[in-house]
Amino acid sequence: MVIPHSEIPILSIRPTDIFMLLVVGSLTEISHRIVVHRTKRQSSAEKAERKALRAARYQTIKKRALGPSAFVETSKLERLVLNKEKELKVFEEKRAQNVKTMEKVMKYTMTFLNLCIFLMYYGIPILEVDGFKASELGLSGNLQSDDHAEHAAAFW
Repeated sequence: MVIPHSEIPILSIRPTDIFMLLVVGSLTEISHRIVVHRTKRQSSAEKAERKALRAARYQTIKKRALGPSAFVETSKLERLVLNKEKELKVFEEKRAQNVKTMEKVMKYTMTFLNLCIFLMYYGIPILEVDGFKASELGLSGNLQSDDHAEHAAAFW
């Protein structure tokens, strides 16, 4: 079933440019998301540190359950847990700084790419409407002009 509509008087269309713009946009979006994902994820060293912290916390809880007789071992494990937490905090701060820097770089890169595309395609129409055909079809109103651009503008 086709919805009834009037014919669009197209003078020219540039499908290769449309395809190229779609490919460039898709590739930049995919690469942007991959870079951000890799920057935000935990490193293998940080994962190992978290695993060691969980093990130290577990051992501390077990020693604490033994009571006052294991006070020295419990204190050593508590200090170890505090040191592991400090090391993890350093990892997290470093990762947060990397994310911040990468987002700034990506912002400037995307702005530069958008500016380049704008400058390349500023004067090039991707799709042109045939103004005289639009007036023949009665789509440009009652415009009495010999200018192709005025008829095309009246169509929209």
